[in-house]
This record gives sequence, structure tokens and C-alpha cells, in this order.
Amino acid sequence: MPELDRLVVQASWINDAEFIGYFAAMAQGHYADAGIVVEHRPGYSGLVPESALLDGTAVIALSSPESVAATSTRTGAEFTIIGAQFQKSPLALISSAKAPLRAISDLVGKVIAVPPANRALVEWLARDTGVDRTRITLIDYDHDAGRLMTGEIDGFVDFAIDCTFRFTQEGYGSHTVLMYDLGARLFNNVVVVTTAFQNANRDLLRRWLNASRLGWKENAIDFSRFPAELRNGYLTSDRSLEAEVHANREFSKLMGQSHQYFTMSKSDVAANDHVLSGLGYSPKVLVWDRQSSLSRLLG
Repeated sequence: MPELDRLVVQASWINDAEFIGYFAAMAQGHYADAGIVVEHRPGYSGLVPESALLDGTAVIALSSPESVAATSTRTGAEFTIIGAQFQKSPLALISSAKAPLRAISDLVGKVIAVPPANRALVEWLARDTGVDRTRITLIDYDHDAGRLMTGEIDGFVDFAIDCTFRFTQEGYGSHTVLMYDLGARLFNNVVVVTTAFQNANRDLLRRWLNASRLGWKENAIDFSRFPAELRNGYLTSDRSLEAEVHANREFSKLMGQSHQYFTMSKSDVAANDHVLSGLGYSPKVLVWDRQSSLSRLLG
């Protein structure tokens, strides 16, 4: 029996429903069928996933375009993005249903909590939409969504999945709009490799993409299946099963149709570059290899 290729993947966050399709591909044997053994390493708050590519602890990273651009600019490293798990970033603006924030102009005169890593994005959106940034009060977001319910803040920026589940459980009416739909058209959990690794391992990466796509397609058949089957194994057990099923369903909505999984359209790449340019990064700081992610190459 031939020896399987080994790939280490560094994720941006813990092993929850955000990455369940990869775990499904492991459990269903899709990676093994492709001749690959995958080690999926969980991330944590503050991690820069693509840094693992530079220190040699991983060969694939799941990160955000902004993070990859910043790391490339800071280090001079040459990265290539070969696919996008989320066609739309899960990053959202969340507010009260009684006082919904539907546009960047609605932030004027309001107190908005924003993670430090996303402050520049909010400030760019204000500039790009002609809103006076000085009339918006931005404070650091400490991941306490309860501050919205007490009225301490008028809104906050975060992945909406977990906090909206909490609001529903507690009977609190909230309003959510994706930052993507406000004008920040960014992918998320882009598949990043060093350009050197890609040049030497194109077939291997395509096999990984294909097997991953199969895992995500199986997951989309029944969003409750893998949260239950993979619990206490591949998936963390720190979250309730109900929360994991909810997250699985909501995250999958951001991936597009199954035939689009990991693809990057020319217009979407241009939109990402527009945002990155607005954040001060050179248009050439990122290399997007659309050919690697095209459906016809994934079988």
C-alpha cells in the first residue's frame, strides 16, 4: 500500500462547526481516498494562521484576506490563496431589532464595539461610503454581546453566529447585516499556502481541495448529522449540540451553492482587492490562484 501524503492545516479558530466539512471529509475517508492524511490544528483568539506556514508547523492555513495581506506586507513572504471557504465573510454588524443599524450611515451618533483587528475595516467603510468617521464612536469589543442587551452599546461587529443564537435563546430581538453587504466584500477562511509550496505541490493541493469539497457537500445534506456524529471526537464538546447545528446551518449559507465551494470568481477577487487597497495594502500583495479552485478541476 503506498504511503499517504501528510498535510497539516492551521485553522483560525477552535474545532467547531465553522470547520465541520473538513472533519466530515476525515471521518468519511475522503482524504484517505485522495491519498492524504490531514492533521487539522485548531486556532485561538489572536492567532495569525498563516504564520504557521512561515515557521513550518503547517502547509495550509485558513485565514482572512486582511490577515494574509498584513502578514505578507510585514514579512515579505509570498503567499498564494487557492480557494475561499466562505464566499461571504461571516463578519457582521449586530444591533437591536428595536433600533436596527442597516447602513454605515446609521452608525453616526452611535457607540459601536469593534474588535481591534476589524477597526480599520469599519473606518474604511465609513470613508468609502462618505460617512464622517468622527461622528461614530468606536470602542474595543470584548466579546460581551450582553452589552447590547443592556444598552451600553448600540451595536457591535463580530461573527454573528454564536451571539444571535444566544439572543434567540434569551428572547432578545436582534438585527444582523453582513459587513459584506455593507460594502466590505471579503472572503473568509481563504485557503492559503506559500507560493513555493504551491509550485511544488499543485496536484496534492487539488486533491485536498477536492476531498474537502466532498466533505462539505455531504455536510450540506443534513446539517444536524455531523454535529452529532463528530461530537467528542473531531468537534469540540464545549458547545451545546443545538448551538453547533445552528452554527453549521448558518455558516453553510455563506459558502454558496455546492458547485461553488472554494471557487473565487474574477469579480469577487477584484472586490477583495478593492477592500484591501482601501486598507492600505498594495494591489499586488496577494496572489489569487483561481485555477486551483475552479469546480472543473475539483471533479
